[in-house]
Amino acid sequence: MTFSIVSYVAGFFFLFALQAPIYVQGLMCCYASNTLLVMLVAKWWKISVHTTGIAGPLVALAYAFGPVVHSFFLLIIVIGVARVHLKRHTVLQVLVGGALGLLLTYLQFHIFFS
Repeated sequence: MTFSIVSYVAGFFFLFALQAPIYVQGLMCCYASNTLLVMLVAKWWKISVHTTGIAGPLVALAYAFGPVVHSFFLLIIVIGVARVHLKRHTVLQVLVGGALGLLLTYLQFHIFFS
């Protein structure tokens, strides 16, 4: 995960230098900070990175494109059910992972783009 965080930070600076769309730059920042938090939580408790990883980008897409994206939020449930069905996570681990992805990305986008 450390390599991923470093890659996300480098990606942000690369996107900034290329003057990529601001939401894309913001999403890269969210990837870095959300992954850092998940990495810290994972030291003490297993959390579903898969549900965090789908929830965050969906928030960013909804922020950029509006309600047309809302039906895709069902993917969080599909991935969460799959993780529990495969016995990789408990329901609570999936719920917390999804909630972190949703809330953190929403807060970051709301703070930086409002």
